[in-house]
Amino acid sequence: MRFPNPAAGVALSGFSRLRFSRTVHLAGCIPRTTRNHERGLVSTIIVGVDLSDSSTRAVELATRIARSLDLPLIIVHVIPWSPYSFQTQAENDYRPRERKAEIAAAEEQVIEPMVALTKDLEKPVETLVRHGKPSDLLIDIAEERKAAHLIVGRTGDSGLKVSLFGSVASRLVQHAPVPVTVVP
Repeated sequence: MRFPNPAAGVALSGFSRLRFSRTVHLAGCIPRTTRNHERGLVSTIIVGVDLSDSSTRAVELATRIARSLDLPLIIVHVIPWSPYSFQTQAENDYRPRERKAEIAAAEEQVIEPMVALTKDLEKPVETLVRHGKPSDLLIDIAEERKAAHLIVGRTGDSGLKVSLFGSVASRLVQHAPVPVTVVP
């Protein structure tokens, strides 16, 4: 689907303007403005990561955007976990220790390599590792931190899995309160 270019003199209706403003930016393109940044409010760039190659490219893009807009960067990894899973009493006894071990492993295996990619960024990079539903937590963090932009990599989930459950990227594009960039 091609979107009209407002700079080319194509008039957009109110609904079309809304759809155009929520369009996913192409990877490598740096948005010219962001709502919070225009208003002078503190804004951040949030990048959601996992162990995929597209996450590496997402961090590289987020670093370029954060540097060019002089905004802080937050790298977030969400460990999928559902509070609705059924557990036995024995599982409930060791789950807090297991969660701490999962967070430590995620910081070492996922977050540290991603932070290393931001070495030329002047501002310090904040990192978060949380348990929950990735799309919901990324949206919550974007709202809490008054994010200017949310960047994620596209993972190669199977067509069946995506059609049954949807992908994190598609849910973010549909529900995030800020512009979302999906990096292939």
